[in-house]
Amino acid sequence: MLLALGTLLAAASVLILPIFLGPLALLAAAGAIWSGARRAGAILLFVSAGAMAVGMYLGCRVACA
Repeated sequence: MLLALGTLLAAASVLILPIFLGPLALLAAAGAIWSGARRAGAILLFVSAGAMAVGMYLGCRVACA
């Protein structure tokens, strides 16, 4: 369940509130790792961090243009 929630939050953090949804996705990934899904949680951790970074970059590009 945490993996599905984290995936949804990571996908949404690219376009909607990366400052808010990104850390929630990271927290869901950490919870998935802690609950036993180590490989999938680690992949989600990197994906959610990348999605948060891309969302913040796109937000900066839009705000600065």
